[in-house]
Amino acid sequence: MKEAIGGTSLFLIVIVIMSAFAIYISLSVNWTTAYKVKDEIIFYIEKNQGINKNTLKDINNYLADIGYFNYGKCPQDRNNSWSGYNLVNSNGPASNNFNYCIAKINLVKNTESSAGKVNQNGDFVAKRGIDRAYYSVRTFFLVDVPIIRSLGITIDGETKIILEPKDFATQRQMTINEQEQRAWTEE
Repeated sequence: MKEAIGGTSLFLIVIVIMSAFAIYISLSVNWTTAYKVKDEIIFYIEKNQGINKNTLKDINNYLADIGYFNYGKCPQDRNNSWSGYNLVNSNGPASNNFNYCIAKINLVKNTESSAGKVNQNGDFVAKRGIDRAYYSVRTFFLVDVPIIRSLGITIDGETKIILEPKDFATQRQMTINEQEQRAWTEE
């Protein structure tokens, strides 16, 4: 009888270790996928120089190919600059949940440039619009644990600065001035 209890205990220890290893591997794979999705979205934004029809088509095709269906809520900020996007042909979650979110941050120069000049009041007046911007991207990683419920983890990233972005006219955006830009870069 003593040996039967010892065998059962050893069997349970092996099962627990194997379960922990399986959970670790599955979380690692899903975490890596979410980071790869973020990097690919950034790549397509930089490749197409902004958010336009080609960018969204490339991103949606990529997400459909890899089977990315995680979702979450876009952050609310004072400028309401975040836009949420879903896969086009998806019967996914409710309308306030999105597969990925993108915010455009305009960088306004306070000096004369090829895109504008400073007027008499000291305000920058753009001739052809904002000449520099970058984009923040947010993707989601969901962990569904039966007892704890679903945990949503967000993964954020930013593009390089894009000169003369080619966006939709309706793209939400936030503009920061040169002082705020310096403060952000010093952080």
